[in-house]
Amino acid sequence: MKKFIPIYIIALINFSLLMHSDNQFKNLNTDFSTNNNKTQDCHNFSREKALIDIQSKKPEILLHGGIVSVIKITDKGFEKKYKLLFRDLGCVVPDKIECLIAYNKAVFAYLDKTYGKEWRKEIRNDAIGLNDQ
Repeated sequence: MKKFIPIYIIALINFSLLMHSDNQFKNLNTDFSTNNNKTQDCHNFSREKALIDIQSKKPEILLHGGIVSVIKITDKGFEKKYKLLFRDLGCVVPDKIECLIAYNKAVFAYLDKTYGKEWRKEIRNDAIGLNDQ
């Protein structure tokens, strides 16, 4: 039992650091309609990356994750119907939240243009940036 105490302490510290990140999800400038330098600091995801993924027919929708990935029964049907994949990012965010929102918003615009707005009734509501539109 004593072996697990250091792991528990490390997990608790990491969790508290992530939760105390100045409410990064609440105070965002989410207007990515212009192509200025807002996404230049993105490393893994950006509007430009989304456009490349769309062109190569490999778009993804980024999801808020947690310790355990949650896959719903309806996910596979949605992925097949709209020719994309859901990506659960887990509890460690791989980029700035602004970058993730920019990526998803580009994919959302692609879905609107390709399929109309009907897909919005079927998508998971934990897609990053979906409720910001």
